[in-house]
Amino acid sequence: MAHPDPMNDQRKAIIWQLWKGGSSMGEIARSIDKPPATVFSYLQYHGGIRPRKRVRASVTLTFGERGESGWEKHQHSGICLVSSDGQVT
Repeated sequence: MAHPDPMNDQRKAIIWQLWKGGSSMGEIARSIDKPPATVFSYLQYHGGIRPRKRVRASVTLTFGERGESGWEKHQHSGICLVSSDGQVT
């Protein structure tokens, strides 16, 4: 079940801006039209410290650059596995 009025990035930015400016949780809650408990829970979850924006490392491969996984390469290599009971897979 979806929340009727979820916390979006804009509201989160307002929370951090007002919190840094010294506004109370009640003031912040009124400005984003949410209950004070929501603001309290959000700030408590992050320890009152704004999380850093997540950035993907520049050295990571994209999905296309990864190509086939090792298992996919193994499946296409023509190698058959023989179990101890003699069955070929």
